[in-house]
Amino acid sequence: MKWESELRRFFEKDYNRRYSLPVLINLTKQYNYGPFRELRKNPKGSTSEVFELCQQLVRNEVAKERYTASIVPAAISPEMARNFYLSGEKTPSEEEIYEFLYLWLTGLHRGPFIVNLTGLQLKAMDDFRSRLIEEGHVILVGESRRGQEPFGISWSKLTSTLFRTGKTILPRASEFVFAFLILSYFASWLRHNINQDDELVKLLREMTLTDLLRKKFEITDGTALVIAILGRQKKRIYYISGMASFFAKWYSQYLLGKEEYPSICQFVSSLYVADKPYRDLSEDLLNKFLYYFLSGRVSGELLDKILNLKVSHAERTERPFGVAAATSFLTKLPS
Repeated sequence: MKWESELRRFFEKDYNRRYSLPVLINLTKQYNYGPFRELRKNPKGSTSEVFELCQQLVRNEVAKERYTASIVPAAISPEMARNFYLSGEKTPSEEEIYEFLYLWLTGLHRGPFIVNLTGLQLKAMDDFRSRLIEEGHVILVGESRRGQEPFGISWSKLTSTLFRTGKTILPRASEFVFAFLILSYFASWLRHNINQDDELVKLLREMTLTDLLRKKFEITDGTALVIAILGRQKKRIYYISGMASFFAKWYSQYLLGKEEYPSICQFVSSLYVADKPYRDLSEDLLNKFLYYFLSGRVSGELLDKILNLKVSHAERTERPFGVAAATSFLTKLPS
């Protein structure tokens, strides 16, 4: 079974086991007994047993003969929504359950958010994730949390790589802002790999960026961004395809070495107004804007509201700030 063996291979490294523990705990909250209860009581002591816990979870799910919130976080049980379930529904196979677990447990996570890419070369995602962990961009189980920062991706480390100043502020409790930052850091990883390989630099002179992404990393428009929200409120999952076109359109100058930092990151961050009277509305508007943006659309209505809010803020502050890299953004819009 491909996904079972891939998950087993992933858990061969201790830091991967420690990395995935918070997600596994979140996925198995309904199992308040046996090894899963012990996992919540003593996560650090359960590190060596992560794959065995996954095997137990798979057996439980197969026995139920239906998809549950442990493998599809947005699933609702028959007890809570009986009318949602029809007779003769497809039951999940072990392979499908392992595939879902691999998607969630290897995803980039922070708090209730999980972000992953699927439909590309597995080695690419393995190397990307390993770089994040090995370079200290991730807070693992067993490490102290500076300022109570949650386990998973370190927000401050991520933004310091992508922005001209490490003081850039973006809303931390927004799923699509987080997904945007992960994609932007993945673009940073792509750029690093391209620049370190003379053969890739040569190939880039002979083919388009999208062809190079497909040939070297198997990134196509079938490659999808997957976002899961596992908070206490309504759980959600989003699949957004078209990643090759997204990278080629918004990160081409950065990937080709013509920008020191991704201009799209400067543009997006400058849209946010962090001052208290404006913060909540600004965060909500930016998160919605990025949902459409990641899906390949620019919402003129939301952008208009965001800019009007910035104008309102500028009229009431002694230190207004404008929109960065606006020209770069506007030139990429269809005429």
